[in-house]
Amino acid sequence: MPTVKKVIKKPVLKTVPKKETPKTETKKTVKKPVIKNAPKSEPVDELDDELEDEAPAKETPKKKGNAALEAKKAKTQQLKEENKSGKGHNGGPNFGGISGEQLRGYITRVEKLEEDKKVISEDIKEVFAEAKANGFDVKIIRKIIALRKMDAAEREELETLIDLYKHALGMIPSDRNDEDDSEDEDESL
Repeated sequence: MPTVKKVIKKPVLKTVPKKETPKTETKKTVKKPVIKNAPKSEPVDELDDELEDEAPAKETPKKKGNAALEAKKAKTQQLKEENKSGKGHNGGPNFGGISGEQLRGYITRVEKLEEDKKVISEDIKEVFAEAKANGFDVKIIRKIIALRKMDAAEREELETLIDLYKHALGMIPSDRNDEDDSEDEDESL
């Protein structure tokens, strides 16, 4: 038999010349310089202030809704000046917008409360030790205290769930088994 060879044609790629697109000019944006590792007490935006001084002032027409914007600008300017002067809103030192005196006050209050908590914790341990010395089970006392903290509905729900789990684990015989046992006893008599 004669062998027939199949010829497979490869597709030919046609190249299309690219059309030139008109070039458009892009606006150059000026990036604001960032001062890295600047101390917190010094304003970071000093260069911005210098650039604002050099730039011509733009006048915006006053509208009815500009009152809030003007108030916001005034508050921002006030905060900038406070930051430059190194004083916070309450007259204390201001480092990066944080009042040192106010922060110190919070820290001392928390430290005092921590000390009080430690003293109260030691007092509670002494009471439990006294109860144990008198023959009471401290573990049970702790559970009763936890139960007394709960409201009645929450306590009842917890007890119901505990009973349900005990039945499921076979720790408490179910009512059916009790009835079956009593019937068996009657038959044996």
